[in-house]
Amino acid sequence: MVIKNDDYILEQLSDDSPFWDLTFPKVINKGKNNERVEFKDPLYGISLNNARVRIALWRVNRKHPTKECSPSEFNKLFLEEFTKIKDELSGIS
Repeated sequence: MVIKNDDYILEQLSDDSPFWDLTFPKVINKGKNNERVEFKDPLYGISLNNARVRIALWRVNRKHPTKECSPSEFNKLFLEEFTKIKDELSGIS
């Protein structure tokens, strides 16, 4: 099974496997004429829960470009994104 979203691709290792490969988009040749977005450098064989955590972290980092925040602000942002991804992937265990 392959689950595609705008900001990640989750691919199950096999039909009966509980493990997934997770890939995020990367900008190739940024600022050049041939700039493009590709899904590269997958994380191999992670659990679905680990994938949810990593997707939430990815989204927090993309939405917070300064990379600085207080612990309470981070917790709020992370829990918000984690809840969203948990809902997106709620039918999969």
